[in-house]
Amino acid sequence: MNGDDPDQRRGNQVQIDHQAGCQQHRTHLRTFAQLHDRGDQPHDQGGEQLVDVMMVGVVDLADEESEVQGQRQQHEKPEHHLAHVHSCFPSNRLPVIMHSSARRHACRWPEFGKITAQRSLSRTGKGGSCLPRPSLIPAWIALACLLSLAVLPLLIALPRLAVSTTTHDMIGPDSAEARFELKIRARFPQDANLIVLFAGHDLFEDRFLDGLDEIIEALQTALPGAQILSLSNLEQVRGQGGEFVVEPLLDASRRAGLSADQRRAKALAGTGAARSFVSKHGDMIALLIVPESAGDSRQRAALIEQLKWKIKTRELDSYLAGITGSIALNIAATEAVWSEIRVLGPISLGLGFLLMLWMFRRPVTLLALVATMSAALGTALCVTIARGFPFTMVTAILIPLLMALSVALLVHWFNALASHASAGRRGPERVDAAHADVHRPALFTSLTTAAAFLSLSVSPDPVRLFGQSVAAAVIVQYLCAMWLVPALLARWDGGEWPGGNRGLARIGRPIVRLSLLSMKHIGKVMVLLLLFLLIALPFINRIHMDANVLGFLSPQHPVVLSTDNFNQGFHGYTSVEIILSGQAQGHFQQPEPLRQVQRLRDWANAQPEVDLAMSLVNLLEDIHWAFNDEDPSFRQLPADEAMIAQYLLIYDGEELEKYVDRELRLARILLFTSIYSSREMRSFLERLNLVLAEIQVDGVSAEVTGEAYLLAINEQRILAGQLQGLIVASLTILLLLAILWRSLPAALLCMLPNLFPVMLVLVMLGALDMPLNAITAMIMAIILGLSVDDTIHLYHGYQLRRRMGHGRAWSVVYSFRRAGRAVTATTVILTAVMLVMTLSRFGPTLEFGLLTATGIFAAWFFDMLALPALIALAARWRWFERTMQPSRRVTDSQ
Repeated sequence: MNGDDPDQRRGNQVQIDHQAGCQQHRTHLRTFAQLHDRGDQPHDQGGEQLVDVMMVGVVDLADEESEVQGQRQQHEKPEHHLAHVHSCFPSNRLPVIMHSSARRHACRWPEFGKITAQRSLSRTGKGGSCLPRPSLIPAWIALACLLSLAVLPLLIALPRLAVSTTTHDMIGPDSAEARFELKIRARFPQDANLIVLFAGHDLFEDRFLDGLDEIIEALQTALPGAQILSLSNLEQVRGQGGEFVVEPLLDASRRAGLSADQRRAKALAGTGAARSFVSKHGDMIALLIVPESAGDSRQRAALIEQLKWKIKTRELDSYLAGITGSIALNIAATEAVWSEIRVLGPISLGLGFLLMLWMFRRPVTLLALVATMSAALGTALCVTIARGFPFTMVTAILIPLLMALSVALLVHWFNALASHASAGRRGPERVDAAHADVHRPALFTSLTTAAAFLSLSVSPDPVRLFGQSVAAAVIVQYLCAMWLVPALLARWDGGEWPGGNRGLARIGRPIVRLSLLSMKHIGKVMVLLLLFLLIALPFINRIHMDANVLGFLSPQHPVVLSTDNFNQGFHGYTSVEIILSGQAQGHFQQPEPLRQVQRLRDWANAQPEVDLAMSLVNLLEDIHWAFNDEDPSFRQLPADEAMIAQYLLIYDGEELEKYVDRELRLARILLFTSIYSSREMRSFLERLNLVLAEIQVDGVSAEVTGEAYLLAINEQRILAGQLQGLIVASLTILLLLAILWRSLPAALLCMLPNLFPVMLVLVMLGALDMPLNAITAMIMAIILGLSVDDTIHLYHGYQLRRRMGHGRAWSVVYSFRRAGRAVTATTVILTAVMLVMTLSRFGPTLEFGLLTATGIFAAWFFDMLALPALIALAARWRWFERTMQPSRRVTDSQ
């Protein structure tokens, strides 16, 4: 097939004649498939190289004539467009000379079955692409850059990274509520607590109580500044000879001479705070630890281990019934997250490696995946460190997510590389040709994915941090996968790549059939999409935001069981703090402000969610009762300001600092609740805020704080931020698509199929009554960013061939057959990796994996079903078809 003049620009032709008629001419398309598979073979004499194989065939005259007359073709077949010049594989070395689709009636041949194969010739090594080529990057520089990106960020981040899931780690210090919380902690004790439960029939015997005293003394020595409280050292106000005294409830001196039953009766007769340390039936005793500083999860875990060791050395471990409290719950969540990383991380990596190896059967693909993922993960962790955050349960999903994104990008690259390898290209030319195929869509898929994650920045931390970390990682992934790895392959990869039967190549035909079916039944597809929307709306209205850390854990988790025991025997430990601020010193020794505190306390005690409300008023009532010989009629707030001031002056106990500051300008009301759901907490806070608004008069201001309050408010803002973020992500992606396609109508068309996966995920949330939390709230933006990647690759191939002069149906078929295999491969890998997360026993991780896997598969399904139908439907309008006109370069070449 070589011509006499290797420098001729129009190329030479070889004709394959077949006179059997139009019914058999399709079989000879195999000739061109063989040319496509054989690819470029340098000529021995002239150094010439086959650059393009193009097909010209016979059209169906009836169909062609109808279009010439201006009638629209609704159901075109690929064979109807063989009269147009078709490039079997694109070249970035020479312009492809083709007939315009607007003039394809001039291409008819009088004889059936005559097929022409044309090849353009160029000198090997001459000609070039307007795109930059990775083969121009020096291999050693690319290797140095890839190793630096893969290793240095991890070396910087890992030694400095702390794993923590405390409230302050989750929300960060930026919000006004968090700053107020830090300010209050300078005046009042922490609300983070650790509660140890002891159970047994002989709890009030000397053996246990003496051992408990030793534990308290040891902890007070080991934890200076911490509050260590139990029945032995709990302060009680008692009346004595017309005075009141403050004494421990059941220390060694006061329990001496009392029987176990008398001690139990005395403990049960205690009022106020005593209810926090002995169960309702006297069969459990609690030990409360409130550290001076909350610390991170690592410090909290060390505290629990230290506590367990001291209990064991005092031989009280047989009485240990459980450990609960906000600190224990935090450690349980941290350990669950860390356990999932250790177990599910290697499983996800191994699955990704196996799928990559199955598809391409080249170890180099695994090396590229390891390097790309390491660079991305290191970048994300460095962003986390730079923002001053630890590794939380939100950032824990970075590992499977970044691995999936790395695989998706590399699959498209290696798929293009293998296609050109099967065509016979080798070395730098193979790399440059593959790069020319996927560089532009890969760039814009990376930009749209980064934009989707950056949209999370409108939400508060930790969602904001997660979005920024992943966005930075995606950009680094693109640099590694599309520039550094190709530069290394151009220099050192001379091996063969698997041929047409590799991996998922065999599903090309079902994909083509699905796309043709979609174009054939446009009306039915549109009706199905409309029905889906109608069915989805009621379920979307049922979506709600909720986070229950207890619900995240297994019902049989020791902390969950201990919490249930404490709630049943004592009261809830989730605390809400009301802080009242007066304008002047001594404000809260005046009767009227104290009556406001009393009204708030009484209102709180009447609420079903509140088990116990404690304030300065409780202490003053106890003092007044004790001062009047424990007469029950005097257990009330004194009406005289002078008497109140005298009581506060004489009182020398430590309970006072829990409820009022030294200047008596700030008052604190502690509400102990059994609320562990952020949804229930928000409902309670709405009622509380209405009551607080009524008392904020006469110079008194009221604010709510506490860890439970901060989490509830932060999650409410996360949900609001996600709605804003979804709008921002959609508009940003639409803008990027308009730039990519150079057409706003085409960008809108590509956005439509990607809204349905988001809606399907929302339907699942509503149908399964699955609440949104800090992790699952990110699903919408993530699904939108991931799903649009497939659309870009599919529509890029379609638009390219339309502008080269091909018909609609043939352009869809070719693009879906070629890009559809890579898109399906990435869908399979991403879905499989996310489904691994459903093996988790930690609620948010399981839900995130399930929802993300569903959204990714739905994105593939709607692309395959809806995109061809939308293309065919939009093509009926001339304003859309004008965007598909052949490029000026192609038209002028005719």
